[in-house]
Amino acid sequence: MNLLFGVICSLFWGAIPWSWLIAKLWRGVDLREEGSKSVGATNVLRTCGKIPGMLAYALDGAKGFTAVWFIPILFPVGWINPTLFGCAVLMAVMLGHIFTPFLGFRGGKGGMAGVGGAVALAPWIGLATLGVFLAVAFITRIVSIATLSASVAYPVIIGVFGLTGDGIDYVLLVFGVLAAALVISMHRSNIKRLREGREKSPLASDRTDIKN
Repeated sequence: MNLLFGVICSLFWGAIPWSWLIAKLWRGVDLREEGSKSVGATNVLRTCGKIPGMLAYALDGAKGFTAVWFIPILFPVGWINPTLFGCAVLMAVMLGHIFTPFLGFRGGKGGMAGVGGAVALAPWIGLATLGVFLAVAFITRIVSIATLSASVAYPVIIGVFGLTGDGIDYVLLVFGVLAAALVISMHRSNIKRLREGREKSPLASDRTDIKN
């Protein structure tokens, strides 16, 4: 039962729409009606500015980190592989974030929640993935490219760390592939805009063609 309770709690924790709440409280903005119309931190950055945007990113990352860190403590399950339990918790958080029932199952795209949880699951692997995200975001100034790059890099980094360490954790590797596929799938519209050359920075002055 602890496994079930842990996963359910993770779903609802992930479903808390921090980005929507920040935008609503900061500027009275409903993210579903403004900017890219995505209920995610990038749209907070786009519609409300840097400070609320960075706060939204931080809270989304904290979703994943705190769930993976605390849920196994609150709901200990001795018979399951700890890594598998952590992966189940993080996947639940990401799904709750993406399909939040509090906003008609319209949420964010799971990237930052995934990165935050990845740091808690395997700190060095997660931090390396976060480093990829930050480096690509700094170079390109386009968050979707950074998120897609980090998603692709995550299972690769898991493999590299495994090959250079004590062996590959195949539970974590399979999760990494599934999580990457989920995040990439949620960025289909961004990928289309990238191919068409229409994807822009969330702080660009001309953002009328960005539909998420």
